Amino acid sequence: MLGLVYDRAATKYRSFYSDHPNYNSGQVYQDVISRDRYGTADAGVIQVPGAEYDVGVYQVPGQPGKCCLIYDQFLDGGGIERHIGKGLVALKERYGATVASRQLKKQGFVVREERAATGRLRLVATKRRF
Repeated sequence: MLGLVYDRAATKYRSFYSDHPNYNSGQVYQDVISRDRYGTADAGVIQVPGAEYDVGVYQVPGQPGKCCLIYDQFLDGGGIERHIGKGLVALKERYGATVASRQLKKQGFVVREERAATGRLRLVATKRRF
């Protein structure tokens, strides 16, 4: 739906940080993922069509099953934010909707998506009647 490509096996991604390791990024997970690891993800790489850089997926140390996303935020991440929004909002929205839809369907609901007047994605779940 977003046209992104996730490569779970990839360990290297394109980033300004990997070329400039002393750059102070101000990343949200900077305290969790050390800057010297930028450019070398351990949980895969997300490629964004038309963007100069990629998004690195990292396992959060000491928190099994939890991942964080690192990308170059300078000048819209080389096109990343133009495609999926500042802070990767469209990607996070799509991920949340996918997880919630799967869970609701397992519980017997029929799920459809619609856009609210604000532009936000909204799930509408209706219980199946047998």
